[in-house]
Amino acid sequence: MLARFSKSSFPLLKRYLATTPYQHIRLEVDGSHIATLTINRPEKKNAFSGVTIQELSSALYSIDSDSSVRGLIIKGAGDYFCAGADLSWMKDTAKMNHNEIKTDSMKLRTMLSRCDKLRIPTVAFVKGGCIGGGVGLSSTVKNVVALPSTWFLFSEVRLGIIPAVVSPFVLKRIGSAQCKRVMMIPERITAADAYRIGLVDRIVESEEAMVQYEAEWRKLVKAGAPGAVRLVSDLIDAIDGKSESEQGEVSVEMLCERRKSEEGKEGMNCFFQKTKPSWVK
Repeated sequence: MLARFSKSSFPLLKRYLATTPYQHIRLEVDGSHIATLTINRPEKKNAFSGVTIQELSSALYSIDSDSSVRGLIIKGAGDYFCAGADLSWMKDTAKMNHNEIKTDSMKLRTMLSRCDKLRIPTVAFVKGGCIGGGVGLSSTVKNVVALPSTWFLFSEVRLGIIPAVVSPFVLKRIGSAQCKRVMMIPERITAADAYRIGLVDRIVESEEAMVQYEAEWRKLVKAGAPGAVRLVSDLIDAIDGKSESEQGEVSVEMLCERRKSEEGKEGMNCFFQKTKPSWVK
């Protein structure tokens, strides 16, 4: 049974923040237990290096390990979300042999997979350009918010390579036909086109509107019971790809267990008594 949410501090993540120095990212957690992860290389347009990927991966592991974290916001510092691979890092990878390339690529995959598998609400606020690995990262997030001027790009074929590591995550978001279209032709994808094909979930008209939406999103995250929110993720994973009868059996059983949980009983009682449950206060 999932433990009842309390307002206690988040010891695992606090310990991680206190003992882990960062070069390329910032990780902050507010009093509502919502984490903000910022790629902090504005002078490099937040491009990925080996260090960036390792720091993101470690931070995501720490977030996933702390059950008190209720949501995650991902941003890029400055005017760019992420320019893809850092040029210096690309030069280093060009000298690698097969096994070294495989090891290096798996580090990126691990980082993306950790974000993709988080059982909490996640949102990416994407400004400026979002290229290659940056599109891979945004594709692992459940809610992508962009400005009208935001653009996306897969430029790998220009270099004679392919967007292999990010492809499973982008495929899950936009499907096979659109993946082939945007990855075969290195053309900028406008925010409007990205919204149409599913790379973006919401377009806001200005940076001020983006800040306003972030505040609203934080309130909505607080409204949901933490255990129930995580269980929604488990529910969708459990029924995805199953037959209709299997989906029915699994979903009904999970509902029965949840109705008898501490959160379920508290939430229903508060609803009828017109009071706020502990996770909202």
